[in-house]
Amino acid sequence: MKIFNYKFIQIVLFFSLLFLLGTKASFATTSLELNLKTAIEDKSKDLQEITKKIEETQNQLFETQEKGITLKQAVKKTDTLLNQINLNIKSSEIKIDKLGLELENLSLSKKDKENKVLEKKTAIEELLREIMKKGRGSSLRLILESKSISQSILDSKSIEYMSRSLASEVNDLELLKNGLVNQIGETAEKKHSLEGEKVNLKYKKNIAEDEKNNKQYILSTTKSQEKLYQAQLRELERKQEEIAAEVEAIESELRLKIDPSLLPSAIPGVLLWPVQGGYLTQGYGSTAFALKTYRGKHHNGIDIGSPIGTPVYSAEDGEIVFTANQDSFCRGAGYGKVLVVKHDNNLTTLYGHLSQYSVRVGQKVKKGEVIGYMGKTGWATGPHLHFVVFVSATYYVKPTRSCGAMPVGGDLDPTKYVSHAP
Repeated sequence: MKIFNYKFIQIVLFFSLLFLLGTKASFATTSLELNLKTAIEDKSKDLQEITKKIEETQNQLFETQEKGITLKQAVKKTDTLLNQINLNIKSSEIKIDKLGLELENLSLSKKDKENKVLEKKTAIEELLREIMKKGRGSSLRLILESKSISQSILDSKSIEYMSRSLASEVNDLELLKNGLVNQIGETAEKKHSLEGEKVNLKYKKNIAEDEKNNKQYILSTTKSQEKLYQAQLRELERKQEEIAAEVEAIESELRLKIDPSLLPSAIPGVLLWPVQGGYLTQGYGSTAFALKTYRGKHHNGIDIGSPIGTPVYSAEDGEIVFTANQDSFCRGAGYGKVLVVKHDNNLTTLYGHLSQYSVRVGQKVKKGEVIGYMGKTGWATGPHLHFVVFVSATYYVKPTRSCGAMPVGGDLDPTKYVSHAP
């Protein structure tokens, strides 16, 4: 009596061979993935170490920003800033390397999944052919046409086995396809991040050059003499007070012209927190620092501290309506490198003391788009972003006696509109 179904055995062997071939290819892929994973983990450790060093330099700058400054201290602070931006450059380089490795790993994983999809499709096609071939007749017909009862039972069992295998293979194929879709999306995000980090690196290198020039400027204008430096400081303080008083006189009037009916609801999240991370170093209004430092006794925005070169983001969709480097005509006394974005929600935002801005007037920007980089240009004792929220109807650019064209407006408390700091 013939008790074996040789066709059934052939099918089992066929799928076993597919499994073995897939396992061998999968083993080679896994080995490469492990090597890439190790390299990615090493880059992550390097990033952690660099981030720790950047934080250390930020603490050094924060500790010295309100102390009476000498020429020697000013040069030392500039050296610390240079060290910080060089560390930030190194951080971007490591991020670029890490993203490259992650993309390579994703590509490898994607190729592995594509191969498995092809294997599954081949297996499904073979199963369908066999099920159709064996399932053409009824169970009774299978018994009658078979040479033995045992043969017909095995034929029925093989159809049942193949049907279960087909369902399993179809389910696995669906899971693989979903995994591929997710991986394609992740790859696109990584590529976008990689391009963004390359742009960041370019601007950070520009910032490093600016800081070198700033150090040279300090030394050349003072002729490395403390007496000349202190005389320059006194003149700068006089100019700063004059500018603060003039701007506050204008903006105090504009605050009275604010129409509350034009404002969006004061809900956190209306505007994006404009820096990834960062911490509030000065609030809005009559702060202790403002009372001590500004003649007008009013701080028209908030200050967010973060290392020099940190990307700054647009708080909402809008259009760039103003950019300037006030240090070119009002050094150390205004907003420094500054830009303004007008939004569709009747709010206008100002970003001051930037080290670089990466946009131009008339350019449309999206919420969360990089528009500049943290700095300490203008009247700033350390790296931070001065972030102001104006009512759009009151905003305009005013020619001033003391500091040229100055963006002014009726200002609001930004903390009522921004999402909370991370």
